[in-house]
Amino acid sequence: MLERKWFVLGMLYLLISLSLALFHGHLINVGQRFEEGLRSFQHYQLITQDAERTFPRLQLLPYAYRILVPYTVEGMNNVTTAILGGDIPFRIEKVNLENFYILIRGLTMFATFVGFHKLLECYVETPWALGGTFFLAAIHGPTFIFYWYQPSSPLDLCLWIWAAYLTIKRKDWYLFPIMLVGAFNRETIVFMILVHFALRYGNEPLKKLFFRCTILGVIWASVFFGMRIALPMDNAEHANKWVGFLNENLSNFHWQQYAFIFVCSWAFFPIFFWKKMPPELKRLVYTLIPYIALIFLFGRIREVRLFLPLCIPMIPATMLFLKERLENNPKN
Repeated sequence: MLERKWFVLGMLYLLISLSLALFHGHLINVGQRFEEGLRSFQHYQLITQDAERTFPRLQLLPYAYRILVPYTVEGMNNVTTAILGGDIPFRIEKVNLENFYILIRGLTMFATFVGFHKLLECYVETPWALGGTFFLAAIHGPTFIFYWYQPSSPLDLCLWIWAAYLTIKRKDWYLFPIMLVGAFNRETIVFMILVHFALRYGNEPLKKLFFRCTILGVIWASVFFGMRIALPMDNAEHANKWVGFLNENLSNFHWQQYAFIFVCSWAFFPIFFWKKMPPELKRLVYTLIPYIALIFLFGRIREVRLFLPLCIPMIPATMLFLKERLENNPKN
């Protein structure tokens, strides 16, 4: 029975993931940015670590340290080239690169939706978990607006979700390889430590929890600082430049409007459910406040994909709210 359930759910989430990945592909990967050549130049900047020679207009930071997906795509492309033999025209090679990016996005989304369904089933029954996962899939569409070259974001969200699920299921040893892989993908995986702490606090001795979080922090710091030693760049100048986005985030009404409506679409109902929300989800909301501050300081709030990790506490809370209201008032 369980196998049949996951076969059906797996097929459903796979088709949704491929659909979203292809939608993103036609909108972003092989759309206007492809014709401008910006995405492929950004890719080769990361592979060669040479911004000046490949395309001086583009900034190598912060992408320079988010190497996992670009290097994976480059490896897949090299294998394809070797199999086909001989030189491939540059345009065809660019198309191949984007197709591999689309493939990785689709597979990552599939893992994300499966993990999120499992996470939701820790709080609600399967039909409600299905609805909550559909919710997460549906809000991916608006995140494709103001998107450019962010191959690290889908995997980052995926790893956050699986870290939350594995924490609840007390499968802690899996967290260490997740942190290692995630650190090579995007530096924001460090917030996985806060996710783990918030969900586990009070359920085990604090000393043991702090020790595990410290080990996770050491893994992250080793990759974070190690890469900056191996690839020295002017990170201070870059940070100062991006802090300038704070003014735009606080003054641009259109950015604020888009971000506010997007977040409210899945975070509005938990406001009314706050007193009944599971305490670990409340703690998770609090511990993610530094992440929100990071978005305002170093990101553009119009890039609403940055807010997706907040779905980890908010969508389960939304489904709990809807479940209570709809099941207790079936005639209203």
